[in-house]
Amino acid sequence: MLKSIESKLGQLSVEELRTLNAMVVAMVKTKQKIDSIRRGSSLFVGQEVEIDQAKHKGQKFIIKKVNRTRCKIQAKDKEDVDEEVDQSSGIGSSENSKG
Repeated sequence: MLKSIESKLGQLSVEELRTLNAMVVAMVKTKQKIDSIRRGSSLFVGQEVEIDQAKHKGQKFIIKKVNRTRCKIQAKDKEDVDEEVDQSSGIGSSENSKG
C-alpha cells in the first residue's frame, strides 16, 4: 500500500503535499491520544505493576496517582521511595494485581 502511495506523491503539487502533511500529523496525534487514554484507563491507584526498564527488572511497584501521561509509583518493598514514570514507558500489570 505504501509503494502505491509513494508513487503518487510525485504527482501532487506543493500545496497538496502540505495539506496531506497536515492531515497525517493530525491523524498521528489523534491515534496517540487514543492510545494514551486506553493506557490510562487500564491503570488505577493501588494497582501492582512492573516497569519495563533494566534498572527495575523484576521489581514490583504500587500506583499512587494516575495523571494524564505519567503515574506516581512507589516501590512495593521500599515504602519511602517514590518515582514518576511515563505511562508509555511500559507499565504493565503484574500477575498479582488487584482488580
